[in-house]
Amino acid sequence: MSNTSKTNFPVVIFFATIYLLAESIYTIQLTIYPKTAQSKNATSFEYSVVLAIFDASIAICSPFIATVMDSTKSSAQSVLIFSLLVEGASLFLFGFMDKINDLQTFLGASIILRIIEGAAASAVFATVFTLVSEYFPGSFGILLLGVLESLTPAGFILGPLIGANLYSVSHKMDDFISVVECITN
Repeated sequence: MSNTSKTNFPVVIFFATIYLLAESIYTIQLTIYPKTAQSKNATSFEYSVVLAIFDASIAICSPFIATVMDSTKSSAQSVLIFSLLVEGASLFLFGFMDKINDLQTFLGASIILRIIEGAAASAVFATVFTLVSEYFPGSFGILLLGVLESLTPAGFILGPLIGANLYSVSHKMDDFISVVECITN
């Protein structure tokens, strides 16, 4: 595939969109979850652990993604699709956490979902990098990887803005579920 081919432009937009929205989705929860956890009498330490476990899961799972892809002979495209589906499902289920009344069950389910979400996120990031290297070898691919990395802080900025506005407008997790479902599907 030629690096200068105009047919590759939709692929660039696709990768950039996935990366920006993925980063935004993870941080939407930062504005909504603490208030939900506080309503269940969770301490700030407890809900901070729930939110931080996502990044810990990424750090632990990332080194194994390439090994798993290689050992199962899975294509990067199929791993990307599967991991986006797993992320979407875990985010969708995370929206129902406010329905759980018992604090221990609430925290346990939250931690499990955040671990699953982090593992899927590590697969998304690894496969996007793999696919960018595959579709765009050379200097354009390196530039595109840099652009994708610069979208991380943009997503971190965008997510809380979306989450705070959703929460202030509706005060309901149902709207959060709808937005996450639309973005991830």
